[in-house]
Amino acid sequence: MRKAAVNPEAILAADWLTIYETDQIDSLEPISAFSKLKSFSIHNKNGIDLSPLRILRNRLEELTITKSNADISVLKDFKKLKKLTLHGSFTDSPTRS
Repeated sequence: MRKAAVNPEAILAADWLTIYETDQIDSLEPISAFSKLKSFSIHNKNGIDLSPLRILRNRLEELTITKSNADISVLKDFKKLKKLTLHGSFTDSPTRS
């Protein structure tokens, strides 16, 4: 098996991130380390606190949340969001006025 070096700075500079099978994740708080994130997808996490995503509200353009029952009221302040994909049963859904 060949070993490969991983450059953490390159990973944190990514503009997209997808997390599958996230039942082992306790918090999205480390998301703030991704300084250039524009697209984020999270799958299979029931009831996770989405409030750490607020730090991305002025740059996140695409967000996908599936198989979740999270409170998505935090998303109402996302100004640059061009595409939002939700699948699940959510509480406090934001409404457009």
